[in-house]
Amino acid sequence: DGLIAQLGDDFIKLPSTAINVVDATGAGDAFYSGFYAGMLNGEQIDVSLLLGLQCSALALQVVGAQVPIRSYEQLRKQIGGLKA
Repeated sequence: DGLIAQLGDDFIKLPSTAINVVDATGAGDAFYSGFYAGMLNGEQIDVSLLLGLQCSALALQVVGAQVPIRSYEQLRKQIGGLKA
């Protein structure tokens, strides 16, 4: 259903992407991996959250705890100019 993140008194709301869910194993870990990769690469928090959602969506579409290989640049390009 997407996510809601609270930063002090502010909230960031991001919708989920329509995907074919195959297996939820590892989806949370994949989210954190994308989120932290964004933060460590100097992205704003909204972009980092979008990267986390994208990694989680990739993990949900395959069997087992795995994420199809994508470079950071590919993931960042996929979200383009989207902002929360």
